[in-house]
Amino acid sequence: PSDLDLARRRLEREFASTPGRWEVDVAEGAAGDHLAGVLQGLESPLVVTGPVRTGAMGPAVLGSTVDRLLRLPGMAMLMVNERVNRPYRRLLLASDFSEACHGALRRARALFPDATITVLHGYAVPMLGLLDTTRDQALADTAAALREQGRAFLREAGLDDRVRLLVEHGDPARLVQQYVDSVGADLVVLGTHGRGAIHELVVGSVARRMLTSVRADMLVARS
Repeated sequence: PSDLDLARRRLEREFASTPGRWEVDVAEGAAGDHLAGVLQGLESPLVVTGPVRTGAMGPAVLGSTVDRLLRLPGMAMLMVNERVNRPYRRLLLASDFSEACHGALRRARALFPDATITVLHGYAVPMLGLLDTTRDQALADTAAALREQGRAFLREAGLDDRVRLLVEHGDPARLVQQYVDSVGADLVVLGTHGRGAIHELVVGSVARRMLTSVRADMLVARS
């Protein structure tokens, strides 16, 4: 039998315990192009995949399959890094308070209505290292302004009384991993504008580093 036939048989055996719930599709070629054809016309599709890793295949995967799929309107991709043994109960949204993050927040709430959600915004102050006696005041003023912006973001989403807001000084990717390690989150949520290039994901190269380095399951949704 061909490799395609062997792959199809393996998948059919794996899902044999729940007949009628699965449609098996096996193909040869560029994964992103084939999946885009399969998903075309579906309303708000969700793709579930394994982890994205750096290394020899990391840039290729990010530059082709992930980017190709996230160009589709309404697309969401769930990247599972570890074996899931319970429903997602604690969600962490890495947010820049953009419309893309609004879309990701709405999608996460729709997929996991019973989960608790924390919104985390990491920020930097330009030329902070040049400040002396006003450094602490600059950090405090920036944090206060961003908290108000974050509360407005949540009010627009209709979730201001149901979502915890965190505004912290530091690199967003590092803050996300610190939160996952110290507080704990079952799923990290990112938004994308879907304009075609992987560097346009929410906070640019920061989001790319999250996709390849944060040790947690991740949901990436296009607005």
